[in-house]
Amino acid sequence: MYVDVGSLAGSFSLFYGPSADEVALLAGEESARDAVLANNYSVMSDWFFQMVFVATAASIVSGALAERVKLWSFFLFTSILTAIIYPIVGAWTWGGGWLDALGFQDFAGSTIVHRTGGWAALARAIVVGPRLG
Repeated sequence: MYVDVGSLAGSFSLFYGPSADEVALLAGEESARDAVLANNYSVMSDWFFQMVFVATAASIVSGALAERVKLWSFFLFTSILTAIIYPIVGAWTWGGGWLDALGFQDFAGSTIVHRTGGWAALARAIVVGPRLG
């Protein structure tokens, strides 16, 4: 979500891991300690933090589609939402994307997480149609 976010969609990176300084510190290189402390947080802790946010967006969709779609189609939709749509929308605000450049403020993920989940749920509910019976 934070890779080359200056463009509209950013760029793709398959793997996300600890920083080189964190790996060096874990390997016992004390010289990397200052660089890790200067970052103010662990890169992998941010990955877990973002994982919880994307799970929240996906759970909003699950509530709208409960008992309306087959499980595998829900898995497919959730995979697209969490792997493609959510990282692009998140990059727009977090990490210096185009919304961030316009001065947009997102407080605790409320707009990115809930708006993305809500719009995805609405789009999918429109496609699926009303509950029958």
